[in-house]
Amino acid sequence: TLPPSTFATVRGRVLAGDGATPLEGIAVELRGTNSVNTLTTSADGRFERRVVLGTDGALTVRVRHPNSTAFTDLQRTATTQAEVIDLGDITLPVSVISGRVTYGVTAPVSFPSVFARRTGDPSTYFADDSREDGTYVFRGLPAGDYTVTANDDDGVEASIEVTLAGSGSVVT
Repeated sequence: TLPPSTFATVRGRVLAGDGATPLEGIAVELRGTNSVNTLTTSADGRFERRVVLGTDGALTVRVRHPNSTAFTDLQRTATTQAEVIDLGDITLPVSVISGRVTYGVTAPVSFPSVFARRTGDPSTYFADDSREDGTYVFRGLPAGDYTVTANDDDGVEASIEVTLAGSGSVVT
């Protein structure tokens, strides 16, 4: 057994179902024997936290995208004090739609309002993030056919049709 209050640094990266697209804003729960730490992934999908483990060194990691019902659970055991537990890449079976809204070919629409509607579903999904450079991203949408619509500050609207073939699809 390890001494009481064993510390370990836990790190990893969370990716979309394609195994390549980093997922920002994903809740990562780190559970030791006597502690729970919750943190959020950065823009590059990475997370890192120093945690207190129990004397058995056990660690449970639970990762879930807020728009998805799919959980990914990992079990690890620390064997030495001050160990780094690198979980590597964790792939979540969630889908991603991303793109960039521009005037013409190159001028970005700053912080566009972007939403998606799935065929046959009255729900409206708003982009998880839109940025000054006109980029936007939806994460964790269910499979299906979507109309993605963007608006600028003057109310000019444009739409595209997108298909997410299944869980883990990535469309840009």
